[in-house]
Amino acid sequence: MRRVYNFNWGLKTCFVAMITFAYVLYPQISVSQNQNDILSIEERNWVIQHPIIKSTFKVDVAPLEYLQKDLPAGFSVDYLNLVAQKIGVEIDYVVGPRWPEQIEMIRNGEIDITHDLIYTEDRAKFLDYTIPYMTAEMYYYGRPGTEPIDTIDELQGKKVGSVTGWASTLQYKEKYPEVNLVEYPSMLDAIKGVSNGDVDILSGVFPITNYMISQNISLGVHQISNTPIPEMSNMNIVRLASRKGVPVLNSILQKGMAAITDEEYNNLTDKWYSQYDIDKTIILTPEELDWIEKKRVIKVAVNTSMAPIEFIDENDDISGISGDYLKQISLMLNVEFEWIQNKDWNDALAMMKNGEADMISAIVPTPEREKYISFTDSFLTLTSMIYAKDERSPYRNMRALFSRKVALEKGSIMAEIIAKDY
Repeated sequence: MRRVYNFNWGLKTCFVAMITFAYVLYPQISVSQNQNDILSIEERNWVIQHPIIKSTFKVDVAPLEYLQKDLPAGFSVDYLNLVAQKIGVEIDYVVGPRWPEQIEMIRNGEIDITHDLIYTEDRAKFLDYTIPYMTAEMYYYGRPGTEPIDTIDELQGKKVGSVTGWASTLQYKEKYPEVNLVEYPSMLDAIKGVSNGDVDILSGVFPITNYMISQNISLGVHQISNTPIPEMSNMNIVRLASRKGVPVLNSILQKGMAAITDEEYNNLTDKWYSQYDIDKTIILTPEELDWIEKKRVIKVAVNTSMAPIEFIDENDDISGISGDYLKQISLMLNVEFEWIQNKDWNDALAMMKNGEADMISAIVPTPEREKYISFTDSFLTLTSMIYAKDERSPYRNMRALFSRKVALEKGSIMAEIIAKDY
């Protein structure tokens, strides 16, 4: 599976990048050795018939894509050029029309592919998306002295700047119509809008907004969110996409992306002064993102008598190893895990069966349980021991328990195993 890296720009880094960025165009070749290895005969024939592919291009979203000495530059441009090199095509970047107009050009078949793109349901009607190749978090920005804002509720009574045609703007309109949104034609215009007081807050993509701010320090705009905007958690996953009706093109792009090595990708992130965190990035499908958006609170059944693995504390919160594990997942997915108040382990299993609980936080798979529970990979390994009163002869194995009375928790995995095998 392709690794996806998370852009994390600091203002100091952006300032250094501002005076040192240089555009290097990857050499384009009509047929590469890699192409012969990764493409099928049908795909190679398609490339021969379509050696030049038209792509969208935004001139004002540095450092991802922008014009450098009248040439397309930026991380996403270099990435797409590298994909093109792998599959043996050249990219013709369409420079000029505004972003909403370019989206319509793809819809009408005038442009073949787009990059640096966020998934939306409307776009999925006329675009086939690839796997992601980058994440870029969104934050709120304001003037000096502006109170920190981290949730949608804190925007009440404020004017919020956003860029026309961006996926985040569409999301605000569709899911949060109560937000007083003011649209601007570009990110720089939106930053100026905050600076001169036309709007109170700006919603912006971290690498783009911070880079723009670093080039316009005199505007006095800075990040005011402590954490990424939770309501925009599905707006940070960046992909390529091709127009529908040409599935072979999407397949070719995916293979080109898969052929990019970690070293090649790291060279791009180094060049554009980006820092990445592979371990903390979770890539979800559009269906998974929609499910989380609707669900938010996940009901959890817990073995309440299994400390320190898991137990319920005085605040009715899930604690122990499982509790800490769920807290980390909660932060990464922007969901809440809530104990469903099951009485004991048998009650937990019963609530899973009848659908009252969405999940169990610590459980061992068995054929019987697999009939009604889907299991994840394991996150903890435990060793079972025999405990007894202090006697001279230790119980070294199960055979030593023959003819003895053995206490087991009803419904536990150990009770099932011993009942079945012994």
